[in-house]
Parts: sequence; C-alpha cells; structure tokens
Amino acid sequence: MSMEQSRDRASWFSSPEISWLLPYSILTIALLAGIAALDIVITPTLHVGVFLYPVAILSALWWGGRRAVFAATGLACLLTVLEQWFQPTASDHIETANLLIGTINHGSSLLLLVLFGSACAWIARRQTQYIHAQDSLA
Repeated sequence: MSMEQSRDRASWFSSPEISWLLPYSILTIALLAGIAALDIVITPTLHVGVFLYPVAILSALWWGGRRAVFAATGLACLLTVLEQWFQPTASDHIETANLLIGTINHGSSLLLLVLFGSACAWIARRQTQYIHAQDSLA
C-alpha cells in the first residue's frame, strides 16, 4: 500500500466526515428496519420490500457513495433472507403451497436487489471518477 493510499484511507475515517455521515446512515438503517417491519409484520402476504429496498439503496448512493451502497444492499439482502426464514410460505395458501415457486420468488427478489445495488455501485464509481477527473483539471 502506497503512502498516498494510506493517507486516503485515513482521511476517509476522519472524525468530521464520520460525524457528517452519521445522521444519514442512521436514517438509512431506520428506513431499512421500517421496510423490514412493513414487509414481515404488516403485509406478510404481499412482499413490498423488493420495491421499497431500492429506495434505501438510492438514499445510500446519495449520501455515502459506493461503500454505503454495498452496506445498504447487503442489509436489504439479509432482511429479505430473514423474511423468507420468518415466513417461508407467506405468499402461498397452505393447500397449494409449492416450495419451488416460493424459492424462485425469493431468489428473484434477491437477484433484483443485487442487480440494483450493483448498478448503484457502478454509478457511484463513475461519479468518483468524474470528480477526480474534474479535480485533476483544476
């Protein structure tokens, strides 16, 4: 690791920047927890998390960049897995439950979250490259 990379890493963990990001990260975590509560408790037969988790990922893109997008995407995937674990047949009727269909539904939800998170991480990376190019021209 070069000296410049270690300085960049130390500057990322600087106290003023962490204090600036703390309210946004707490709000994003609260948003993820609210979506999980809505998805698991209030609407167990309608999986709204797959539509609402991207809102939290977009908010992480807005305030934190690529690392925040990875964290929000990971938490959204974890909460989707927990939803599957808490209610494995929530979208099926007991008499017509098919394990394969439920697994495919939850697998596709995870795939959509990962694809959306990857697209947001790519956007954050391009934004960082653009900012560095602007700084080098100035």
